[in-house]
Amino acid sequence: MARYGQQSQRLDQSFPKRLLSSQPLSLSMNDLKDRVKELDDKRVGLKEIGLLDKACAWPDLRSVALACAAPWLGPAVHRAGSRAL
Repeated sequence: MARYGQQSQRLDQSFPKRLLSSQPLSLSMNDLKDRVKELDDKRVGLKEIGLLDKACAWPDLRSVALACAAPWLGPAVHRAGSRAL
């Protein structure tokens, strides 16, 4: 158990450095669309079985994903706006 605590602390302390030194994912627009659709499908499924509140308003993940991915996908995708997703 002590080893687990030490390893956990070491990983916690190195997380910012590991995060900032990692390379961004290279996703094509189609891969990004597929991942966002998977998330939407999971969210719908969780609502159907009662693990998420059906009345809760969630952001449109397509527009959020596009806004977050724009720096990595290039200016042409950013200008395309929501039409790309």
